[in-house]
Amino acid sequence: MTSSLEKPPFLALEERRLPRLVERGARSEEHASRDVMLAKILDVALDVLDGDRGAIYLHDPATGELYTTHAEGLSGRELRIDPVNGLAGAAFSAGQIVNTADAYHDPRFDPWLDQAIGYRTSSALCAPIFGSDQSCLGVVELLNKKHGTFSTPDERRLEGLASQMAVALDYSRLFDQMLTIKSHNESMLRSLTNGVITVDLDRVVTYINPAASRILHLDGDAAVGRSLDDIFDGFNAWVADAMSEASASGEEKLLPNSEFFIASHDDWVAANLAVVPLRDTKQTALGVMLVIEDVQREKELRRTMSRYLSNEVIDRLMVQADGGLGGTSQEVTILFSDIRGFTPLTERLGAPETVSMLNEYFSFMEDVVTNRSGVIDKYIGDAIMALFGSPFPSDNDAANAIQAAGDMFHVLQILNTRRLAEGKSAIRIGVGIGTGTVITGNIGSPKRMDFTVIGDAVNLASRIEEATKTYGADILVCGTTRARVTPTPRARRLDLIRLRGQTRPIELWEILAHRPDIPDAVIDTYARGLEDYLAGNWRPAVEHFDNVLAIRGDDRPAALMA
Repeated sequence: MTSSLEKPPFLALEERRLPRLVERGARSEEHASRDVMLAKILDVALDVLDGDRGAIYLHDPATGELYTTHAEGLSGRELRIDPVNGLAGAAFSAGQIVNTADAYHDPRFDPWLDQAIGYRTSSALCAPIFGSDQSCLGVVELLNKKHGTFSTPDERRLEGLASQMAVALDYSRLFDQMLTIKSHNESMLRSLTNGVITVDLDRVVTYINPAASRILHLDGDAAVGRSLDDIFDGFNAWVADAMSEASASGEEKLLPNSEFFIASHDDWVAANLAVVPLRDTKQTALGVMLVIEDVQREKELRRTMSRYLSNEVIDRLMVQADGGLGGTSQEVTILFSDIRGFTPLTERLGAPETVSMLNEYFSFMEDVVTNRSGVIDKYIGDAIMALFGSPFPSDNDAANAIQAAGDMFHVLQILNTRRLAEGKSAIRIGVGIGTGTVITGNIGSPKRMDFTVIGDAVNLASRIEEATKTYGADILVCGTTRARVTPTPRARRLDLIRLRGQTRPIELWEILAHRPDIPDAVIDTYARGLEDYLAGNWRPAVEHFDNVLAIRGDDRPAALMA
């Protein structure tokens, strides 16, 4: 049962099929022009075929209705009918000419409109309007031939005039499609983050999207219509030159890592530029398109990342989607360095001077590490923990770590020379390097994470650095680290010991590439003494170590072993 407030479905359907007069909506400029052309053709039809009144019905795909674009007696309103109603609906649905001499005796005729506007239809001639794709676009209808009734020749004439109306409608549809495509393309260009500038063959700017205006700090509206040479002049004249080269070659020209000078800001903007020649389907030159990719944020990001990572690591992180920062197990070489006598040093300097000294020291050491493809993992008080081979391992990780350690002592000498000249105390450091398998990745909570490594190799490197104090060595490495380096660096094996927290004994090697004050005789004699020591030949071992001390009286490892 249906409610008294609801209409039965069949009544609702019938109401939708009833003719109705609605207020005519606003017409676009192109549709208004189309309607004028259709009206002129209709006037010709009425004149040639001697009709009293006429109307043009077009099909509305959105509603499925036929609506009038030109009809007398409607007081500027629009008539909408079901495409099967009346004589016009019959012509549209059948796709055939409808010619009746007495409308009120034709069962297809609907007298509703006559009653609504006070008109009486006698004869009528309706012709369907077919588009170029043979779809029915609408109907042209003539009413009441002034002298007699519409004849067969009249039918052929109206068909010819309907075909002229179809041309106007096809043109209008094509124009609508072009406007849609143009609107779509402009919307797409407006939404792009890359800047787009189009230039015609006369080197006049024809379009600038908002991104280009933003990147180059241009007034886009004011720039359109201006010469490209006026916009890109002075320091930016190279843009016009690049456009000329691309136009001459007919090939796209890529200019990565370019810089535009922004005079209004007295600054440079980093961008990647592509100069693309524009051609039509016949390969006729139309102009040039400039595509500008803003890399200013990437440049700033790279500048920030360079504080912590080497350029090699940054390049790979910028390319890889996951950044290579997921949890992995891999072999890494780890470097620990520490300032000797730091506690008494801070007591002498005081807090402000200590912070100033550390900042100066770390700034020197950071460059050394990153220049050797290392990554500063963290600063622990006065200590530095650096990674080589994380997040991206290579065959040169151990060698890079040893070279970085040598460089640290080289720049420390420069820093100490400056400090001594300023009346400040010199800084002494020790460096320990270990190689082993660790777990590497982003570790922490969702709110705060650190990219770091965990594993026994971290403790190993830390203990090796502590051992530099015991042996009085500048740089100590484990046997695994030394074995990874080819060619072998100048070094001597100091001992075979089990470090604190380690379960297995390791070889300790002192790197001597930066120590020309230790002669080869010391290295050779110490090696013979260590061999006897490890074999339990105590007397010969002591003699060799004493001989080392005879050559170099302050050799701390030899004194310790003796």
